[in-house]
Amino acid sequence: WKKYQFIGGMPEVVSHYSKGVSENDGLEMYSSLRRIQQGIINGYASDFSKHSGKINANHIQRVFDSIPLQMSMVGDESVKRYRFKDVIPNYTKFAQYDGPISWLEKAGLIYKVNLSSKPELPLMSYTKPGLFKAYMLDIGLCNAMLELPPESILLQNYGSYKGFMAELSVIQELKACNEKALFCWQGR
Repeated sequence: WKKYQFIGGMPEVVSHYSKGVSENDGLEMYSSLRRIQQGIINGYASDFSKHSGKINANHIQRVFDSIPLQMSMVGDESVKRYRFKDVIPNYTKFAQYDGPISWLEKAGLIYKVNLSSKPELPLMSYTKPGLFKAYMLDIGLCNAMLELPPESILLQNYGSYKGFMAELSVIQELKACNEKALFCWQGR
């Protein structure tokens, strides 16, 4: 489980790990895996401009980069939601972010979890478009973007990120089971 949290589920990373695990399971192996993860992340960045135009690509990149960083920005017991402030200069409202967020979600690079104001069915009727939590598609890539060292991950020394990494793991499993819309709720 701890190794999976570093490796994640990207096929190229898993393949490299499974080929090299018999040879070396030390820090050199994790360094080579991290290079592959960084290559995947960089590949996504180059795809943004190929498929969305230069200006839109910059906005998409900023939103993509902000998601791992926002994961522990809550200091109390409230539900953490995606914050728009300071991600794209002079953009502060959901309507301005809808394009880049939708692009990333449709590309399968992020998961959007709707915040429901009540834990009652139908959950969607208690949501607002601009209130959601955003997660990376893969825990290994998320950890790579945060530049968490292998030792911290293997010792599960995430600090304030620990709960959010647990959430991301559960979300990945639900998405792997073809769960369409995901919800969480706020309030007491």
